[in-house]
Amino acid sequence: MLDPLLCKNQNRFRPGRGCPEHILCLRHLIEGFKVKGGGGVIIDFRKAFDSLRRECIPPLLTACCVPLAMICGIMALYTDTTAIVLTSDGYTDPFHASKGILQGDTLAPFLFVLAVDWMMRRALTQELMAGRGVCVTPCRSSRNPAYYLSDLDFADDIALLSHDMSTAQKILTTVKKSAILVGLTINKSKAEYMVCGEVTADVGVQELVTLSVDAGPIVKVDDFRYLGGWLKSFNDDFRHKVLQAWQACNSMWRIWKCPTLSRDCKRMLFQATVGTVLLYNAETWSTTRALAYIHSFCARL
Repeated sequence: MLDPLLCKNQNRFRPGRGCPEHILCLRHLIEGFKVKGGGGVIIDFRKAFDSLRRECIPPLLTACCVPLAMICGIMALYTDTTAIVLTSDGYTDPFHASKGILQGDTLAPFLFVLAVDWMMRRALTQELMAGRGVCVTPCRSSRNPAYYLSDLDFADDIALLSHDMSTAQKILTTVKKSAILVGLTINKSKAEYMVCGEVTADVGVQELVTLSVDAGPIVKVDDFRYLGGWLKSFNDDFRHKVLQAWQACNSMWRIWKCPTLSRDCKRMLFQATVGTVLLYNAETWSTTRALAYIHSFCARL
């Protein structure tokens, strides 16, 4: 019921959507950045599920036309709640929990995505981001204005996009202020940014800009690892997947040498473990002879 109301940039907890779409989109954008210049910021939030403000849930559900009786039933789960912590000395005394949503509950992911969706809509409106994000569709007429893409979201794993780094800092600050309203804080240790493109006079000035959040400056990297895939080059992503597949295969050497397991059983285990690691995100790779051989080899198993 709520899926059509969510922003189209959000892929998490939605049917028919996954990680490869965002990875492929970002990889194409980075290829364009190499020519035109630009960059991106990868952000995550500190203890996101445990920090979400419960007071923001009823207004969000009301805006989505959820019946009042259902809203009252949902909020009954988050009224006068207590929690205990298991330590080495046993359980602690119960204490009052005033924020956060239930992890493991089937409804919690939708409530969380709804809050993140509202936060990103408020921070990155099309009017505010005009000229700030990446121009996907140029302006053709007064009735067909330019369209700018400023973010790609997978729950709270968010990629912010901009044509220059000084503008990226403005976008980052806007998202930070909007996140505070729902109780979220950007995790500095997981935030990264990257600059792409030929170094010109303008870009040279941009590279002197150091992006930062409240906790301090964030790390500049040469390549992004977003949703388990390396973005700058599919060749680098492929090499990392081969390494991870070998590690997964070597960790199961006892199974491969077990004389009581049949060959068919080992083949199914290989496909379920090593094969899935190797071929994750394979839809975003450009086809080469080596990749075609690996695909045919896995298909024969």
